[in-house]
Amino acid sequence: MTKNKVIYLSIGAILLIILSSILLYLYSNEPDHFGEAPSLDAQITDTRDSAEVNEGITDSINISQGEDEAGELYSIEEYDQEELISSAKQAIEDIDFTGSFSELNENALFDQALLNDYYFSLLGDQFANEEEQDANAEWEARELMAWISVAEATADFHYDENNFLTFIEAENILESEDLRTTVLLNELESENSDLYVRGLELRYLKFFIWEEVKGTYEQEHASEADETDVDYENRLYWLFEDEVTNYMIENYPELIEDYESYD
Repeated sequence: MTKNKVIYLSIGAILLIILSSILLYLYSNEPDHFGEAPSLDAQITDTRDSAEVNEGITDSINISQGEDEAGELYSIEEYDQEELISSAKQAIEDIDFTGSFSELNENALFDQALLNDYYFSLLGDQFANEEEQDANAEWEARELMAWISVAEATADFHYDENNFLTFIEAENILESEDLRTTVLLNELESENSDLYVRGLELRYLKFFIWEEVKGTYEQEHASEADETDVDYENRLYWLFEDEVTNYMIENYPELIEDYESYD
């Protein structure tokens, strides 16, 4: 190797180290925004084995509860049961449920998203200003309604509240839920059974829809020869998510612009 090549390679290595250090610094100092609007594309892991594929999918589509990539911002042990109950009661009392919540609708989901952010703020989690809170709640509500619309259009899906509640019970989803969320859901149930169901829908409707439509996508898209079970389900999920993304862009272009402005 010539002397010039050695010099060029050395300079390149130095520049790479500097760039990596800058990116690492920026990443480590990026502020957390509790209640930030979820990404257009759910982050699905492909590192789990086939026995864990469902866990990987459902983990990726859960709503934010004040956590960052390194773990919880606030340890659950910081709160006792009475403090959680008191905060949940206050949040439910302070939130103005603006419309009908007797059945699934966009306004009811919007109110639930606001309630979730407000409740966790009472527990000390930091989140965005009021304008961004509203934008986040609007995003969550419309995205969930988009999931329903796309599922209806692509997989002959029809939402049934009883089937949803049966799914929640059969999958034992609530048994492994965060204590703070469990307390809020319990207080919603004590306040009004319909509010409770809307709270469940905000958190778990995506899990239910995916399980309902997955079979249709499997029938329409065969697995490839070199594809693992995990990769296959992830690919199907991305196909569905792409449909949701396109639906959001087509029907809510102003919402996409607002989201990007807060990104």
